[in-house]
Amino acid sequence: KNKNKKIARYGPFKKNFYKYLLESGNCLSTSGSVVKKSFLEENKIDFSERKDFITAEDYDFFLKIAEKNGIFFFLHLPLGEHLFHDRSASSNFIEHKKSWKAVLEHHVFKVQKFDYNKKKIMNKCNLNITIMEFIIKLKNKEISFNLYKKIFTFLFFNPIFSFIFVYKKIIRKIVQIYSSVKYV
Repeated sequence: KNKNKKIARYGPFKKNFYKYLLESGNCLSTSGSVVKKSFLEENKIDFSERKDFITAEDYDFFLKIAEKNGIFFFLHLPLGEHLFHDRSASSNFIEHKKSWKAVLEHHVFKVQKFDYNKKKIMNKCNLNITIMEFIIKLKNKEISFNLYKKIFTFLFFNPIFSFIFVYKKIIRKIVQIYSSVKYV
């Protein structure tokens, strides 16, 4: 129905990419990715089909590659198209959020070895999920009092971390959404 198109930019690759992906969310496109088969075989990396990962199995896949120190390169050229529609599994944010949380809990509590304070990492991940929910609802003009309350409660109890995190996540995303999205 909507004829607007936007050019998506993925990335960037950063030092400690596994930690970055875990704490910041998925910044990769499955349909726009190529991975050496030998790297996957040598590191015994597969594409999980766990039912609780159903809409976030690609995120799990990229986390596995990053955890094994895979190098990611981002080519910023539009080489394909992706159709977003209301009936896709990942467009149901409630279900996608459950899958996203399952992937994060698996990696935070069972895989990652960079931090022993697993609860602290999971709190960062949960804040990221809440911020993504806030941004989606902001775009759709569906923001509820409970969502505001959730974000501001976290901000109140974690002021220094929150200021930095909010600047990086919310402000940057809002600016991207309203000013740098190119429609063709």
